[in-house]
Amino acid sequence: GQKPSNRVLAFSLGFRHPSKTQLRRQYLSLKISQLFNANRGIYGAPKIHHLLLKQGEKVGLKLVQKLMKQLQLKSVVIKKFKPGYSLSDHINRKNLIQTEPTKKNKVWSTDITYIPTQQGWAYLSTIMDRYTKKVIAWDLGKRMTVELVQRTLNKAIKSQDYPEAVILHSDQGSQYTSLEYEELLKYYGMTHSFSRRGYPYHNASLES
Repeated sequence: GQKPSNRVLAFSLGFRHPSKTQLRRQYLSLKISQLFNANRGIYGAPKIHHLLLKQGEKVGLKLVQKLMKQLQLKSVVIKKFKPGYSLSDHINRKNLIQTEPTKKNKVWSTDITYIPTQQGWAYLSTIMDRYTKKVIAWDLGKRMTVELVQRTLNKAIKSQDYPEAVILHSDQGSQYTSLEYEELLKYYGMTHSFSRRGYPYHNASLES
């Protein structure tokens, strides 16, 4: 496979120094995207604003409307869809791991754990090779974000010298089902396998 250029890696690893306002807006944009996608794109700005307030975010409706416009998130009107079409049909979230792999860099498992550190609690994102049972990449974050799992994936790919056609198994958390994460997997030529909803132990070999 072709190795990504430094520019692409720098972009996906986030080598920029944005201002606090930009960081706050990036964070809110991420939350808005997650809420929008988790609710199948049927919520408009007022409903998303209400959910953000419930989550303890101090944000005005106008900013939510502005960010949704920038993100090009428009709530869909259900009746526009053809009969029998489910909004989640376009995402096929299946468990593709039927047997354990027979060599390394064929199947990886990824997970996020909440752990205590000297600086307080943090989220530990890990990727493990299902064959060697070794953690090949990890990263720590103060929040459970798409950027955290993207950074971990970039590290894993680099540490294994850009392997091809790896299957990555995860749960159906919003970080893993986000468009940004799926795009990065596609970029690396990887296939995504999922645990069934509510069955995180399908990720068992990572958690044991």
